[in-house]
Amino acid sequence: MRKAKETDYWDRAYKRKYLNSVSGVELNGLNDLQEISFSDGITAICGLNGAGKSTVIAAVKDILGVILTESDRHKLKGSTVNGKVVSGKKEIRCSNCTGYRLCDTGYDLDKIIYLDCDESNNIQEFTIKQANFEELLEQNEEYRLSEEEIEDICYLTGKRYQDCRVWEFEEIEEIGTVPYFQVTIDQIEYDSRSMGRGEHFLLYLFWCINKCNQGTIVIIEEPETYISICSQMHFSNYLGKQMAEKGIQIIMTTHSPYLLEHIKNGNIRIVSRMGNIAMVTKPDENMMAEDILGVSQNYMGTLFVEDRVAYDFLSIILEDKAPYILKRYTIDIAEGGEKAISCRLEFPASDRIKYDFIGVYDGDMRNRLNTEKLQWK
Repeated sequence: MRKAKETDYWDRAYKRKYLNSVSGVELNGLNDLQEISFSDGITAICGLNGAGKSTVIAAVKDILGVILTESDRHKLKGSTVNGKVVSGKKEIRCSNCTGYRLCDTGYDLDKIIYLDCDESNNIQEFTIKQANFEELLEQNEEYRLSEEEIEDICYLTGKRYQDCRVWEFEEIEEIGTVPYFQVTIDQIEYDSRSMGRGEHFLLYLFWCINKCNQGTIVIIEEPETYISICSQMHFSNYLGKQMAEKGIQIIMTTHSPYLLEHIKNGNIRIVSRMGNIAMVTKPDENMMAEDILGVSQNYMGTLFVEDRVAYDFLSIILEDKAPYILKRYTIDIAEGGEKAISCRLEFPASDRIKYDFIGVYDGDMRNRLNTEKLQWK
């Protein structure tokens, strides 16, 4: 997926209307939390461990009618929580009381899915433990991914699959439907049983989200688990594509700044607490992802430019071509043009200075710059 395509998908995702969405949940003091609203399209829930992110997800699952785990029940403590769901132009009020969940209104539960790494692990363990696996394969039909689907899964994993096939084992006790993956790279074939957890988790996420119908509500807990930084960024963009094309709503917890790269601050909720006081807030528009996640910034250096035009131009170039540099380097205007930049770069360098000073000159200096006195890049 090219950079321009990524941006296009996210632009469309933010502009489109969503048929179905959870608009908010009232927790009524559960874990000291009161209320949380959700944005159309995507909401990323951030916060330190123990702040209450999983409590929010358990409450959302319960009002919708998604099957709860023992951990979910422990977090909910038998409390009553309420919520609002918008379906078409209709607002549906629901709660986690018997008979009042969203599923009790006749809402199609196939349009709600919950994803986390534990489910992926359980599925992989199931396939590994099967003694008569060939018989299980013979009882089910394979599905071969199309070229476009293979392109998407290669984008997510960073691998070059020539072929990818999926079998779906249905009605497996305590799991439901189990996907079994078989892939081929350079004529080498392997399957779910020999994959690393990260590769299997990405294939599982793809399989679940690719099957989503228009208007599906997708709840994901910490998708960054087991997967590389590059795959985290690509998975985020894949979500943008699915939102743009299918209008799915994403409610996601995360600790990853790479998953937040294209998510607007208005679509982020920070769950925080101090003692018995818990809050859900939206970050300021100017906050960086690392600040939202409570990660201290360790800058590696400063880029000096001639004026405000150069500042803006360099920012645009780096944001498009090398956003990681903007996360590690500040940009400063050296008042006084190219001479002021050179003056800063004449400061004596030393192996003991673990910080870079870099001059970024306007193009007209390419053949005029005298570098004899410069100590820095």
